[in-house]
Amino acid sequence: MDINLIMQIVLVVAVILGCAMLFVLLTKIREAIKELSDIKVSLVEAFKHLDKPLSDALAEDRRNNRLISELLALKQAEMTGDFEIVEEPVLPTPTVKEPKLKSRAAKGAEAKLTPPPRSFPKIG
Repeated sequence: MDINLIMQIVLVVAVILGCAMLFVLLTKIREAIKELSDIKVSLVEAFKHLDKPLSDALAEDRRNNRLISELLALKQAEMTGDFEIVEEPVLPTPTVKEPKLKSRAAKGAEAKLTPPPRSFPKIG
């Protein structure tokens, strides 16, 4: 046997095995791409559900920052004496007079009411 023939057979077998491995790797890559696509879709859905809580938290943080800056400005004005106290007049609460008209049925119902007994009746 000639060494060239053996080398040719080994080369053909190597090419066939290389092609088979390339095919297997391509199928694995396609599976990985599909799996990553599924993960991406699930992450997008999860982020859609987080949109409302995150925006609420951001709004709360902004409100807290605004309140803290107002408190700091008041404290600074208090420490430097750059504020003046303005008293606003307090309005009296309006009094509402209820009409004292009672119907005859209400008068009759008041007359029929008796106070509860002061002691329990004895059983026996």
